[in-house]
Amino acid sequence: FWCLLPRQFAMLAPVKPWARLYTRGFAVMVKKTPNPASRMYFPQGHAVLGDTLPPMKFVDKFECEDSKLAGAILKVRGVQEVLLGASHVTVTKSERADWDMLSANVQTVVDQFFTAGLSPVEEGVTPPP
Repeated sequence: FWCLLPRQFAMLAPVKPWARLYTRGFAVMVKKTPNPASRMYFPQGHAVLGDTLPPMKFVDKFECEDSKLAGAILKVRGVQEVLLGASHVTVTKSERADWDMLSANVQTVVDQFFTAGLSPVEEGVTPPP
């Protein structure tokens, strides 16, 4: 019956209860830091750098060839700096940016990145001494 209605009425069709069972993704916890311009994002069930690499800092989206994750986060409007740690990503915003708008976008980037199975840093990357 619903498939016979014009397109503009398709949104009135009942939502299938099983549709929500197939959503992908996972939780990304957000924690405030003592610095009000920074927040920490913890992708649940995934290590960011792990224990083998020291923290890596990125401030320019055009110089992120070592980390696609940092490059993707720096493309979010209002992000000024990204620090990749063992189990978290610390994001620092610009002065004009608002966490209410920014945080959801950063969470989405981190969620989609790890859901896609991508590696936070390129294979064989060693940070400068």
